[in-house]
Amino acid sequence: MAQSLKRFMIVFALSLVLLTCFTFGACSNLSPFKDGPNADDVVVGNGSLAVSKGDYLYFVNGFQNYSSVGDTNKEGKVTYSALYRIKLDENGNPVSKDAEYDEDGNVIFDGSRALKDVDILASKVVGFEYMGLYIFDDYIYYATPNNGVDKDLKTETQYVSFFKKKLDRSGDAELLYTTKAEGSKVTYSMLEFDGNVYLTVLDDSTLVVIKNGKDKKEIENVTGAVFASYSKSIDVVTDFNKDIYYTRSIDSEKDPYENGNVLCKFSLSSMSGQDVFADDDSTFTLKAVSTTKLYYEKVVSSSGSSSATLWSISGVEDNKLLDEAQVTSNSYSNYYLLPDQANKVLVNTGSALRVIANGEPNTVYSGSATVVGVNGNYVYFTTSDNKIMRANYMSYAEAETVVEENAFVGQANYVCVTDQKVYYLSTDHTNNSKYLHEVDLETNEDYFVGVLEEADYDTEE
Repeated sequence: MAQSLKRFMIVFALSLVLLTCFTFGACSNLSPFKDGPNADDVVVGNGSLAVSKGDYLYFVNGFQNYSSVGDTNKEGKVTYSALYRIKLDENGNPVSKDAEYDEDGNVIFDGSRALKDVDILASKVVGFEYMGLYIFDDYIYYATPNNGVDKDLKTETQYVSFFKKKLDRSGDAELLYTTKAEGSKVTYSMLEFDGNVYLTVLDDSTLVVIKNGKDKKEIENVTGAVFASYSKSIDVVTDFNKDIYYTRSIDSEKDPYENGNVLCKFSLSSMSGQDVFADDDSTFTLKAVSTTKLYYEKVVSSSGSSSATLWSISGVEDNKLLDEAQVTSNSYSNYYLLPDQANKVLVNTGSALRVIANGEPNTVYSGSATVVGVNGNYVYFTTSDNKIMRANYMSYAEAETVVEENAFVGQANYVCVTDQKVYYLSTDHTNNSKYLHEVDLETNEDYFVGVLEEADYDTEE
């Protein structure tokens, strides 16, 4: 009896090893997925922690601080905070496994936190402070903490590496770029148009543009830049957004100016940059870009005032700012553009969210908040007590709660907002883990989206 039990336990243990190898991608001979989205399926959520294409959701499975990753961020070794995909149901929601019952009808496994049809796509850390996922054509693009080392063989995870990988998991991941500055000094975005994919990175003071993973251009001594971002693949990139606006300081040896700075733009189509405006008087601080306008704060030296206000233009031609208009009469730390609202801008004062409409402020929420997205007529934001809320910036009605508690807050990219869903990382688990959840905005139902580590299994499961 003892020998039979021992043999059973050995076979059972080996089966678990093989199952783990298949599920989490620890083996090196992963084969391509047998199924997946169609080539023409719509992509939603580009630039976030959860991107869908057709009936499949690609998502980060948890969160790790880049400083705690160490030398473990190697393909084939990471499961928690890695890149996964799941097949969604007809309503675009994840499907849990069926509940299991004992002979008396009591639940012994409720299945609510175990998912059907889930696979690992890349076993690298993709859930971290500077995460972002994009899908273009049959590739997924993702950021991850750098796993290179310095001269003392210390892993330099403070830098950000960008990779792309086939959606069917065939072939190896391709490294596109690793930043030279730490992630807190880096902003980035991606666009696709005319059959080309562009990765745009402001790497501290260097503007880096990489076309199709190969053609790279760098412009140094950049003091600021703003990037366009399109969440959906069906959105057509405007001609205005095919240029990147950036600023540089006055070069006393080359420029005929003594004051202010120079407004420049980089053409993605021609992969070249040029100066477009300077007047020896104006200092621009770029803030945002819409599909048709550039927004910036401007200080004019001759006015005798150092205070900046927000302005917008529709372009620059022959050293002239086209359609320049003042948007706010005060300066704010954060501005958020509202869809199809040229005369409105959302600002965060630190103690309230306000819409500035034709120069007049209107409060949409009173309290400390972090804006995580604007969709439809709603601004979505997190609060210091771990809630996700939304407020209507058109009617100024009282804000409503989307997630009551346990949302992981602190940065805008910890939450993704789409037309129908809100994806967020929940802290309501053991072992200090944070797993992805989804709220269906039509039904208000909350779904678990993730793959549990063994330490986080429910005791009764």
